[in-house]
Amino acid sequence: YIAISKGTPAWVVRRWQETLDCMKQDGTFKSISNKWLPDACIPKINPKPSSDPCKSTRLQIYTENSPPGNYILRGEVTGFSVAVVREIQKRTGQQGDIQVVPWARGYNMTLADPNVALFSTTRLPQRENLFKWVGPLYRQTWGFYAKKGTKIRIASMQEAKSIARIGTYYKDAKEQYLKKQGFNNLVSTNNNLSNVKRLIQGGIDLWVSSDFNMPYLANQAGISADKLELVYAFRVVDNFIAFSAQTSDKIVQAWQHTLDEIKKDGTYAAFYAQHIELNRDALRP
Repeated sequence: YIAISKGTPAWVVRRWQETLDCMKQDGTFKSISNKWLPDACIPKINPKPSSDPCKSTRLQIYTENSPPGNYILRGEVTGFSVAVVREIQKRTGQQGDIQVVPWARGYNMTLADPNVALFSTTRLPQRENLFKWVGPLYRQTWGFYAKKGTKIRIASMQEAKSIARIGTYYKDAKEQYLKKQGFNNLVSTNNNLSNVKRLIQGGIDLWVSSDFNMPYLANQAGISADKLELVYAFRVVDNFIAFSAQTSDKIVQAWQHTLDEIKKDGTYAAFYAQHIELNRDALRP
């Protein structure tokens, strides 16, 4: 055997074993062994193991422009959640390119098609049985934001319903939640950055965002986050990777197990420090 120190990450050990198994199946191991060992000393090659769905299935992986979790910077898809997803792909051998699309499109394709992953997706009761879930990736607090100096004050969700125009992102979890709460004063858009500009220009009175995204989205729109203020926080939620219902349970379980490993071995914390503490000015166009 090859003995590997106990402190080595489990995914490294697993990758070495998988590679050795592949060498035995494709004849490389026997070819090398024959150069150095008599047949009696060459280990018996076991039957080919069952196919690993992570390696045999190519996923369609969708995300949106929503920094600092996922966004495009200088033509490249990057962000905290992107780093985590790519690390899971690396460790599981999962194939699939990450594509940035409008949220509604990615959401609808995850509902309709097999072998689709969508992140970062808020896990809500009305969504629970629509997808299979891996996570959480992070936690955030939703709230209503106003242009600083407007003197809008809200003390309850009922009071928020009396505001004339609240900007939301089409089919976003926050919009879905507010609709379910009976809000009929929502102004929806397929481009969340336009909400920031409309808020500053007076096109809407409030914008629904979160403490996780708001500063980054504002700066990406070319507007200082200091020009906005939180007027009412209304819900704390966790964000996950959502898989289409037709995706193999083995893939979902492998991704969850690998995410748990990433959190335990310090990789998650390193990604968080790298991306969440990123200078927000880097997100300016």
